[in-house]
This record gives sequence, C-alpha cells and structure tokens, in this order.
Amino acid sequence: MALKYLYVPSGYKAGTAYGVLPNDSTVDFDEFVRSTIATRINADGLVETMETNVPRLDYTDGSCPTLLTEPESNNRIKYSEDFGQWLTTVSGTGVAPVISTGFSAPDGSSNARKIVFDKGAGSTSSDICFIKDSYPSEVDIFTQTVWMRTESGTANVLMDFNSSNNNEVLVTTTWQRMTLTKSSTFTVNKEFRIGLRGGSSTVDSATILVWGAQLEKQPYATSYIRNNGNVGGVTRSVDRANFAGNFDFNSSEGVLEARFKAV
Repeated sequence: MALKYLYVPSGYKAGTAYGVLPNDSTVDFDEFVRSTIATRINADGLVETMETNVPRLDYTDGSCPTLLTEPESNNRIKYSEDFGQWLTTVSGTGVAPVISTGFSAPDGSSNARKIVFDKGAGSTSSDICFIKDSYPSEVDIFTQTVWMRTESGTANVLMDFNSSNNNEVLVTTTWQRMTLTKSSTFTVNKEFRIGLRGGSSTVDSATILVWGAQLEKQPYATSYIRNNGNVGGVTRSVDRANFAGNFDFNSSEGVLEARFKAV
C-alpha cells in the first residue's frame, strides 16, 4: 500500500507547518495561530524566542524535532531572570546571598546569575539563607522550574514554593531545568525560594548559576515564559493549527500512524 500522506516536523513559516507528502498544500498544517511570542529549544540546544504565529520545531528530546503545541500558560514569577530583584531571607547563622551577573545562560545570552549561599554551621530551621520572589497563589496544582548549574563540581540547594522549603536538588556543571510539581494550599501571595536551611539542607554552603525561573498553574512544566517585572505575570497563548487536507480513509484500506508525546 503506497504512502499517501506524510508530515515530519521540518519546514515552516508564520502560519504554516509544511508537510512532506504529497508535495502540495493538502498535507500542511495551515492557519497556525499563537497570538503571543513563545520559546523553544533550538537545534543548538538553546532557548530561542519565536514570533507570534510561528510554529515551534522543538529539539528538547535530541536531534529529531517535534512540533511543539501547548496550552495557554502564565509565568507568575515577576523577575524570571533578574535575580538581583529578588528579596533575601537570612537568619540564625545564615549569611546574605552574594549575587554576581554576566554569566552564560541557556538562551545564549550573558543573563545568568551566580549566587553564593551560606547558611552557616547552624542546623536549626532558623538558620536560613534564601532568595525569593513573590507570586499570586491559589488552591490548585502548580509547577516550579528554574535552570541551574555549577561552575565546577556539584552543589545541593533547596528550591520550593508554598512555604515547604524541603525539596533539595543536586546541581551539576550541566544546565538542568529543575522541576517541582505539587498542590498549593494558599490563596494569598506566596514565595518562590532558592537557598539553604538548617534541618533541610545537607550542606552549609553552595555556589550555583541560575536562570529562567517559572511558576505556572499546570500539572507539568511548559516552555519558558520570560517575565521582567510584570506583577500579574506574563501569558503565552495556546498553539492552534488546522490540517489543510482530507485523509480520505475508508472501511477497507488505510493505516494511520501518529507519533507524538503527550504530557
């Protein structure tokens, strides 16, 4: 049986994701609409911003791209890259975090920050060294993400929201997008926190690079949404596309094969 239709994520332009077979518009995803900019992981492994209505061929899973389509989502973190705008919490034996600028980031810029955390030798919950940014909370499921890496060796830091402060992650020399999904039980403003705390941290100090903090009302992480000071958060709109052709299958012949990843 001859192959009649084939779509492989490859060519695109604003409003269209091109199909392969047949060589005409009936196999295209046309009327591709997204009313805001959005990001993808490009072929070089960098976070790249795509303009409105442009399909996103995403290389998160390696050299073979996927057509990234996502629901609307909102990054509630007010300063997703400028960690110098975040507040600090220091008490007990904790020392104020030291923040430096000008480090290579996952989007190819020099917007990553280096942060030195030191909670001191104290081992009680009052021995704290955190940075934090507030966000509007509600009773729902949220997912927290932030890219982290070290300059050398490894480090352990806490990242959390909803005031738990007990989720410790291992940071290596490779940029990793750390992820935490759980339910929020608050209807007042809460805080996205990164740092160290006695009784929860396994180390007294840690030095890491950070970039791209995000907190969204989703049960999973979606693509990065940049926010530089918008108190109400920044929203990425939904991706929508129509298939231009007609598959024309009947009861006696035709096989439809689809390969996709759901979240």
